[in-house]
Amino acid sequence: MKSVLRFVRKWWWAALVVLAIIFTVLWKLLTGKRGGAESIATTFDPPKTLVDKARDQVEKVHLEGEVEKAKTKTVAQEQIKQIEAIEAKGKTEPKVARKELADFLAANL
Repeated sequence: MKSVLRFVRKWWWAALVVLAIIFTVLWKLLTGKRGGAESIATTFDPPKTLVDKARDQVEKVHLEGEVEKAKTKTVAQEQIKQIEAIEAKGKTEPKVARKELADFLAANL
């Protein structure tokens, strides 16, 4: 018993430091920020992997292609309407229609 009391008298301050550290860690874990782990989980986004970044780039390229296709289709529809109007005009005035068609082709090709 004497050796235990001697040990406590010699090392009481070390035991006190260890208890303080344990108490501080537990205090921080239990009272931390309001919302605890839920708020951390909702604000933390894991870093994107190389595969995810590549997929995003592929999606961007596909979108650009679809947009270009839609633009071309829209322009083509408008041009077809103009050609049809020239064709309809050609039934009554073929010489004027040929001139308009030549101007149209020169402007759009």
